[in-house]
Amino acid sequence: MLTHASKLAKPHDVDVRTSEHSHLLIVRHGIGRGPRIRLRGFRPPRYQPMFDDIAGRFPNLGRCFSYWETGSPLPALDGVRAVIFVLQDPLRELHPDCFEDAMSLASRAREIGARLVNPPEALSNTIKSRQSQLWCAAGIPTPPCTGFTTIPQLHEAARQMDGPFVIKADRLHAQQRTCVCETLEQLLRVPPDQIPARGVVSPIVDTRKGWESVDPDSPYATHYHKKRAMIFGDHVCNNHVFFGQQPIVGCVSSTFGHYRSINPVTRMIRNARYRSHFEEDFKYWGEDPEHPDVLIRAARVLGVELCAIDYSTKADGQIVLWEANPFYSLHRWPIDVLGRRRKLAQRMPKVHDTAAMFFGDLLGPGI
Repeated sequence: MLTHASKLAKPHDVDVRTSEHSHLLIVRHGIGRGPRIRLRGFRPPRYQPMFDDIAGRFPNLGRCFSYWETGSPLPALDGVRAVIFVLQDPLRELHPDCFEDAMSLASRAREIGARLVNPPEALSNTIKSRQSQLWCAAGIPTPPCTGFTTIPQLHEAARQMDGPFVIKADRLHAQQRTCVCETLEQLLRVPPDQIPARGVVSPIVDTRKGWESVDPDSPYATHYHKKRAMIFGDHVCNNHVFFGQQPIVGCVSSTFGHYRSINPVTRMIRNARYRSHFEEDFKYWGEDPEHPDVLIRAARVLGVELCAIDYSTKADGQIVLWEANPFYSLHRWPIDVLGRRRKLAQRMPKVHDTAAMFFGDLLGPGI
């Protein structure tokens, strides 16, 4: 059943009588593996604050969490209902050792009939060229993109598109190695050292168009924007909307990130200019998800169930999807930029509650 997070009842704690032998196995990168080489004690593993909060507020559900790290001997799977792979994508390409470990575990889990969430082989479907191919074939509203490994391939692909253009690294997230070109002539002049060795090129969709007639004073009319929705199985919740002066909007490039300052007076003055951006961000968080059926289907086309999807809303209410990220930041900078001003302490529990609903689903009927 599809559930809108804004309409969620308070998640019920798991009935320990029906789940005392049931577990959710959460798979993570081991020490010395994964992104930025995780060091013991340096920082918590990905999503640990969420798991800790859920365990604190729903202790019976928390008792169903167990953990396994790549590089360790394969665990016993007695009582495991589902295996949740919290591993950086694209896993096979970036972390082949972790991929092999995860595939070994996935094979054993499939033998006992356990459900796999974000299975290791699906964690290569978020490569941008692959994602575009899958989404376009499924009719998901997203701009087409073409992959390239040489500069001549890039130039030829761009000639087949209408500008402006965006060039991105094929296997990275968070706007890494991104280049925006207004015209084909500008793209052809981009220095080779600024072009990713393996990338994609795509036409830019101007999300401001149409808003000037619908709501000309809105930041949607004056700025580009990027929304993020969180997908947990059949449950969706809104997370944030960022606004920026440039077509590619991220945390740091947004009006929230760009106008940070260590000077409190400067920060207050700059942030006052964007009061409406804070208001829209908080408003979006409290609204029903937009086109949740499209967002859930987009995740399933990629073979994942736990992910963040970045998208924008057109003036007519339709959405255009940019990318899915199954290994997103949730509790750390830069996502938590201006956390107090944006009331993140009030907002984060709803994300955790939505995840708790999904984890309850995974444990099965009667739980």
